[in-house]
Amino acid sequence: MKPITLHPLSVRAGLALAGVVALSTGAAQVRPMRTVFVGEVPAEWWTYFQVTTDGAGTPVQSYVVPLDRRLVVTGWKIGNGFAQVNGQVMGALDGVNSDGNQTFKGNGTRVVLPPGALIEGLGISSFSGFWGYLEPVQ
Repeated sequence: MKPITLHPLSVRAGLALAGVVALSTGAAQVRPMRTVFVGEVPAEWWTYFQVTTDGAGTPVQSYVVPLDRRLVVTGWKIGNGFAQVNGQVMGALDGVNSDGNQTFKGNGTRVVLPPGALIEGLGISSFSGFWGYLEPVQ
């Protein structure tokens, strides 16, 4: 086998070129941060989740509000049954009681739920979908 010899100037030039390419591709990927708003709320705060129970009324899907955020509910859809927050029935949003029919509750009224709140379905085979945003606690 013939030994390989490297020309020192060529090695330095190749490494310098590779470094310039690496730096230029990294710089091309940096974009200035800008906040996009949906209404008056930043887009990344918005969320949707569902809470459900099974045929025996046992919670299958529940939701816990993160400890560093408040959940501001802007609307919800009730499939069947009700929803409860920290064990208390959440029957009124927009001043209308949930009636178990496929109705959407949401006309701009906001209900604020505290950090750590547990949201669960209540009833047999219940389903509720929630729209809102997670506002940081200050």
